[in-house]
Amino acid sequence: TAFILKERPRVFIIGVGGGNDVWAAKACGAKFIKGIELNGQILDIHRLVLRRFSSGITEDSNIRLVFDEGRSALMREKTRYDVIQMSGIDTWTSLTSGAYVLAENYLYTTDALRVMYKNLADNGIIAITRFAAAMETTRLFSNIFAALGERAEGNLEKSLVCLGHGILRTILIKKGEFSPVELAKLEDFCRRWGFTFVYNPGQTLGNSVETFIHTKDKERFTREFPRDISPTSDDRPYFFNFYRWSRLFSSSKYLQETTAVSQGNPFFIFIQFLVSTVLALVFILLPVVIFMRKTLDRTYLGRFLVYFAGLGIGFIAIEITLIQKLVLILGHPLYSITVTLFTLLIFAGVGSMVSRRWFASPGPRVWIIPLAIAVLLGLFILFSPAMMESWITWPTLARILACVVILAPIAFLLGIPFAYGIRLVDRLNPTLVPWAWAVNGSMTVIGSILAVILSMNLGFNAVLVFAAVVYFISFLVVHNLPSK
Repeated sequence: TAFILKERPRVFIIGVGGGNDVWAAKACGAKFIKGIELNGQILDIHRLVLRRFSSGITEDSNIRLVFDEGRSALMREKTRYDVIQMSGIDTWTSLTSGAYVLAENYLYTTDALRVMYKNLADNGIIAITRFAAAMETTRLFSNIFAALGERAEGNLEKSLVCLGHGILRTILIKKGEFSPVELAKLEDFCRRWGFTFVYNPGQTLGNSVETFIHTKDKERFTREFPRDISPTSDDRPYFFNFYRWSRLFSSSKYLQETTAVSQGNPFFIFIQFLVSTVLALVFILLPVVIFMRKTLDRTYLGRFLVYFAGLGIGFIAIEITLIQKLVLILGHPLYSITVTLFTLLIFAGVGSMVSRRWFASPGPRVWIIPLAIAVLLGLFILFSPAMMESWITWPTLARILACVVILAPIAFLLGIPFAYGIRLVDRLNPTLVPWAWAVNGSMTVIGSILAVILSMNLGFNAVLVFAAVVYFISFLVVHNLPSK
């Protein structure tokens, strides 16, 4: 749609897919097209399997198809584009059961919209097409006003257009206000191809989207809207979650709602959390009670169970958050998972190995561990946006090495508490060693679900703060144990 408003535009397309947007841009006379595709196999299909069909876009010197993540690729761009196009891009493949609950998307956040807007040429247009229900369209407008309300050139209400066709919604965001000539072209386009206006700054349509755009008190509108349409940020990137945790039990009526409509049902997640907790209690605490009178020594039992439970919850919460935070820096979810897990496992192992020399027995020195973990996590929260901004232009290998350097000291410290705790258990009550391993492992399962719940409500930074507090509590419960 945006291509008809520009003469020989420079076009940036996020999500090549079957190539529809690329072909459309070429047909409309685009001067240059850069298409970004996260799935490398899709580009291989165009270039190799369907070469005869796709040669018009793969062999055109004015078209570049690149294997990359769209948001990261755009942040590395120095060129300003007349059109930035993103059609129906999702980063999730859901199960019909709704089991895929960690459905983050960094392409529709307020931070992503600012990046797109920054990379527009003067009077450039962002075109976002979604298979949208009313709540998805309204949330996208909610993000637009949160991101660009004070940054937009001209009156933002006059810089927006929304077109509809069946379940499709296309939102146009112009860097400047739409002119009467441009609106007339869009009206002609709608008449010719069967589109309708969902929002037109030159018309009064009387729908909920228009009401949201024109209302002065958008926070109140958001609170009173039946579903959650609050703006999403990189710290809380759950664009496709429209449930309210404040209405936990009432969300049970949406359990059969397809994940194409909304993801991460609070009641479903809560049931997962409840079942995992009950199973942990049954398989860990019940055997403790059964064997307590036979072979199990109860000395320091409660303290050690709390300690190792805290380590399990804290470690997995930090691990999940770091994986999420590094997606934007490394430019691909697979890179983030691989680099984070590799670094955590290697350097946590090193921390465990050397901990005997420095932390052989209880004493004031052991408080260095939770304190240092808290400091490093705090620094990560504070500087991660700056790291993303400054590192994003580096080559992939350089970004990987930089992330390893950042993660290594955190991983090193995270490896010390478990080894230290096992030495304490082995010294003071060896019969509890198997239970220490068991409660730690089970709490990583519970902790992963808890991390999801916290991140959906408070954001990933809050999860890191929570993890630091958990480590402090864990060390607090064992701080005055005897050295022998």
